[in-house]
Amino acid sequence: MDRHIRITAWIAVAFAVSGAFLLFPIGTPALNFLFVIVKICMVAGLLTFLYTGNRKSGFTVWAIASLFAVLMTILKWSMNGASVFLYVVSILADIGFPILLYTVYKKYNR
Repeated sequence: MDRHIRITAWIAVAFAVSGAFLLFPIGTPALNFLFVIVKICMVAGLLTFLYTGNRKSGFTVWAIASLFAVLMTILKWSMNGASVFLYVVSILADIGFPILLYTVYKKYNR
């Protein structure tokens, strides 16, 4: 795998983990549990993408979990109007990194 792809994926892992620490807790215990599961799926999908031959399923798990992370962030934002910048950056990262990694993967893995 090309180093550009690896670097992009590891930056996405860093953003997923840091987003988990910055946005936790979401609110109720059930939402907190769901949020932790979503973040675990994001990191597991990225690690599957990086370290197995099954890159497509790793990317798919990560992308779907990222969409759920966006929903969870919007939910937290609706419950707590403060820290708007953090929420916007988190949503942009959860949408932007799958697009960025897909673009980099297609560019360097022809």
